[in-house]
Amino acid sequence: MKITAIEGPLNKGSLYRVYVDSKPAGYLSAEDVLNLHLSVHQELNRQAYSRLTCQVRFTSDYLAALKYTESRLRSKSEVELYLKRRRCDAASARKIITKLEDLGIIDENKLVAAFIHDSENIRPLSKRHLKLKLKQKQIDPEIISLNMEESGYDELAALDKIITAKASRYANKQERFFRYLLRQGFNYNDIASRIGPPTKH
Repeated sequence: MKITAIEGPLNKGSLYRVYVDSKPAGYLSAEDVLNLHLSVHQELNRQAYSRLTCQVRFTSDYLAALKYTESRLRSKSEVELYLKRRRCDAASARKIITKLEDLGIIDENKLVAAFIHDSENIRPLSKRHLKLKLKQKQIDPEIISLNMEESGYDELAALDKIITAKASRYANKQERFFRYLLRQGFNYNDIASRIGPPTKH
């Protein structure tokens, strides 16, 4: 096997495309090319080719993880699960996640703060449901608690917003409305203070 071309740097994050026997083997960073001592017309033995393909796979998984985190903030657990679905080995996944954390792309404090902001302004939730959604992402409970405390999250304001938004849907169905709000994780007494205790007709 022989390296027949190394094209780049390309627009894809200053990566280089490596060709082996005139076929594209994949993308590598400039650092990877140097570390692997690659050059055009270089003959590759089986061991060298294996190192090359392993690094190409790592780069591919890293680029995929980078794209996955571009659409919205992700937790470490979400990225780990995504890489697992791509059949990325555990050691490489940890390395990719660490790299994304160092770049500030994965930041669970920012993720929790964003969830709290959305709940306050877009999708009101009780503290219980908000914490549950964040725990499902396997975020450290201390990070959740600290951000909730610092935000001064107003659960009663969230309850009022839901009551306003859902009042017409539950008109003349006060007991069902009460049960709905309980299922959303709000306190019994807080609900009763807004719409009265549950009554049966």
